[in-house]
Amino acid sequence: MTYLAGEILVHLIGAFLAGLALGWVIWGLGRSGGEGARGSGTKDSRPDRSS
Repeated sequence: MTYLAGEILVHLIGAFLAGLALGWVIWGLGRSGGEGARGSGTKDSRPDRSS
C-alpha cells in the first residue's frame, strides 16, 4: 500500500512540475513576443545579419 501511494505521489509531482514548466515556457514566450518584441527583436536580428 505504501509503494502504491509513493507511485501516485511521484506521478502527481511529475505532472505538476511538467505543467508548471509548460506554463512558464508559454508565459515566457508570450511576454517576449509581446513586450520585448521591440527591444529584443532588434537585438536578435542584428547578430543574425552579421553572421
